[in-house]
Amino acid sequence: MSGTGSERASGDDGDTDRDTEAEDGPRWGAFSYPNYRLYWVSMVARVFGLQFRFIGQAWLVFVELDRSPLWLGIVGLASALPTILLSVPAGIIADRFDTRRVLVFSQSLTALLTFGMATLIVTGLVNIWLVIGWAIIVGALAALANPAQAAILPRLIEAGASVAAYDPAAMQLAAPMLPDVEMVGSAYEAIEGASAVVLITEWNEFRALDLRRLKDSMETPVFVDLRNVYPSEDMRQAGFEYSSIGRS
Repeated sequence: MSGTGSERASGDDGDTDRDTEAEDGPRWGAFSYPNYRLYWVSMVARVFGLQFRFIGQAWLVFVELDRSPLWLGIVGLASALPTILLSVPAGIIADRFDTRRVLVFSQSLTALLTFGMATLIVTGLVNIWLVIGWAIIVGALAALANPAQAAILPRLIEAGASVAAYDPAAMQLAAPMLPDVEMVGSAYEAIEGASAVVLITEWNEFRALDLRRLKDSMETPVFVDLRNVYPSEDMRQAGFEYSSIGRS
């Protein structure tokens, strides 16, 4: 979970609206910053695509190819192992090369491979071994993209946004890779004074947040739920500007 702080906007002389915005902070909180908007859109699109990939992969193996749950597990493992084993080399690549180019390369190749798999499905040429090979390559590309996307956060900070993050399991590993991100001791500490909150993981601790306390702690109640943990209606009734994946 991460909260992003906000800068004060500068107003033009004689412009009452902008003077008010300068005193109270950007009208749209973190979304007032173009770099953060682009980051948010890319995160939503990527997670949306990942979820559809997982669903489509399971449907393809279990329904279309009429395979047993064992094969479903094998395909899942084929996708997960490269992501895990290549995480360290991928981090080195993200440090040494331009992260934007790494992301464009990995995501473009993933899109091409997905289009190729769709073509095989439509033409009836797909088989379980092609699916396993596809899963391995796409998993490797995901390993390449993950640290590159994480490396964008410091650029947001350079552009004027501050980021506080909390995760009950991964902070010690993530801290050396994100030296400019403030790692804090609790979810509520990360939220304090934030212009926006992005929920990236779905630990039980994050499923049981006190929404009233959450809203009262934030500068602007913008909540981006990349795991669809909370019901949309509940969040809107609680007064949040709420965004999730694939739900209205």
